Amino acid sequence: MLQILNNIKIVLFIGACFLIQTGFSQKIDETLPKTVIFKVKEDFRVKCTDNKILIAQFNNALANIGIVKLEKIFPNKKKELVKGNIDLSLIYELEYASANTVEEVIRRIKKLKISDYVEPYYIPQLTYTPSDTILPNQYYISLINAPQAWDINKGDTTITIGITDTGWDPTHPDLLGNVQINYGDPINGIDDDADGYIDNNMGWDLGSNDNNALWESLSHGVNVTGIAAAVTDNVTGISGVGFKTRFLPIKISNNVGILTKAYQGIVYAADHDCFIINCSWGGYTPSNFNKDVIDYAIINKGSLVVGAAGNDNGENIFYPAGYDGVLTVAGIDAGDIKVSSSNYGTYIDISAPGDALWTTGANGGYGTNGGTSMAAPVISGGAAILKTQYPSYTNLQIAALMQATADDLNVLNPSFIDKLGSGRLNLFNGVSATSVQFLELTKHLTVDSNNNIFEFGDTLYIEAFFQNYLDFIAGLTVTLTSSSPYVNIIDGATNLPNMNSLAIASNGIDKFVVEVLNGAPFNEEVTFKAVITNGTYTKNEYFTVVLNPD
Repeated sequence: MLQILNNIKIVLFIGACFLIQTGFSQKIDETLPKTVIFKVKEDFRVKCTDNKILIAQFNNALANIGIVKLEKIFPNKKKELVKGNIDLSLIYELEYASANTVEEVIRRIKKLKISDYVEPYYIPQLTYTPSDTILPNQYYISLINAPQAWDINKGDTTITIGITDTGWDPTHPDLLGNVQINYGDPINGIDDDADGYIDNNMGWDLGSNDNNALWESLSHGVNVTGIAAAVTDNVTGISGVGFKTRFLPIKISNNVGILTKAYQGIVYAADHDCFIINCSWGGYTPSNFNKDVIDYAIINKGSLVVGAAGNDNGENIFYPAGYDGVLTVAGIDAGDIKVSSSNYGTYIDISAPGDALWTTGANGGYGTNGGTSMAAPVISGGAAILKTQYPSYTNLQIAALMQATADDLNVLNPSFIDKLGSGRLNLFNGVSATSVQFLELTKHLTVDSNNNIFEFGDTLYIEAFFQNYLDFIAGLTVTLTSSSPYVNIIDGATNLPNMNSLAIASNGIDKFVVEVLNGAPFNEEVTFKAVITNGTYTKNEYFTVVLNPD
């Protein structure tokens, strides 16, 4: 349940210049108009314009709150006609200036029953943590076996990574050559390509709503860009993991570094043909609006969203990394040991170097930065190489291939078994793979025999859904276990049918059966482990079920 708290913590891992590692803690910014995000139900579409909702009850309910702005967040979006796609066309941003609390305005809108969801709009604020590590070489390039991979594939200029961040340095000699240029919209004061952005020839600044994505107060975006896509083999500076890959700079911060347009940046990247979208930022509060944006990029546009796992050395889920379909990245050091600050957990998909990475800096310079925000662009650059090698693969197949060919980290990190993803990126393994299998538990459906409130004495029936992303796989069994003292697994074994690439199967005719025992506290999250194996292929998957919801 989304709780509206003034002290909700969100962190954006960022580096100021070279030697400062920056974090963000999120709360409502009292210097800005109070803001609410809501999505109008489809039934009321005919009452919605770009900046008005022609419903008398709505306008009466909000008549005295001092509306500063009411407008669609994505006014250029039309009704989504494809079944299963995400519709962004009815999402509104409401700013107001009265003394009413955000909670009160949300209650008023919810009471009208015209919306799918209503929620606050939080933005990050800065805090600083010093970092004093300098490493004058790119150890991470050899650690992920990039040079051997480049012997096979150096990427391609047709693949673009959207860097949603704090801007780039257009004068940097190691960046300018790889920026994605929009030749359809030259600098002439006209929106030649009719995409709603005038002269977006080299990216866009969503924070200031102009075509100059130059970094301002924070050079974090410059650091991220260099790792993913610096110009390579040019006798200058560093090598980008993506080699020939292009990048699109999308500035999501305003002029003082506040990330006012983070998720709007994801939509911009997806709409402008970025196969990969790098998100080296995030927070711990899930949001319906944010999830809509992520699903839009992944489902509607087929983008691979890469998210940093966060730098609090904790197991709480970090977003957008924690949303379904996002490739979630933890950080390891030169010895394949988890970086002390890196978050971890069973929701992590993969790990990459995230300690003292040599990269591009502001004003044409170079320096080091670390954290999962630097590990994420390692993965983004690697994904671009793999997409070039396997052009027919979808976004989720590229993510699966990276995980299936990663080097295991469990032996070196015994305190984090299955909590650093499938392992550390091995780019050579990826481009040279000939027969790779990867099956994933994509979702689960848990019911009981009455009200679906799981408490003492209930018997739970769990249907798990699996998808095979890569090569044909056969002979699979799935075994369910849990270390929780509050459940007893009555039937924890099932078989899966033979599965071709992209096939989906479930244990619907042989569901897992679990008994709920006495003593569970309110809102107890029980973690289940599903071991999928056929003797040669094995993968451990995890999911949770909540007992005794209050």
